[in-house]
Amino acid sequence: MGKDNCPYCGYEVNAATNMNDDELPRPHDLSICLNCTEVMEYGEDFALQKFPKVLFDKLPQDVIANIRRVQTTIAGVKAKMN
Repeated sequence: MGKDNCPYCGYEVNAATNMNDDELPRPHDLSICLNCTEVMEYGEDFALQKFPKVLFDKLPQDVIANIRRVQTTIAGVKAKMN
């Protein structure tokens, strides 16, 4: 995985962590920016791209809940650092 930037805030992304195992991201996997907490998607070329809200709203509720939990955790850690 090479360097890329968050398509929302421009934050440099140079690593990825999978919630369930040690696999590298695949095209269409989702990611969450550690800076702005927006949801991104890996494209066919592994470039990060915006994940449309209309598609986000169609995700299974358990997936949405997990994403919201991670976003809340990131925001909490950032608040403690400031």
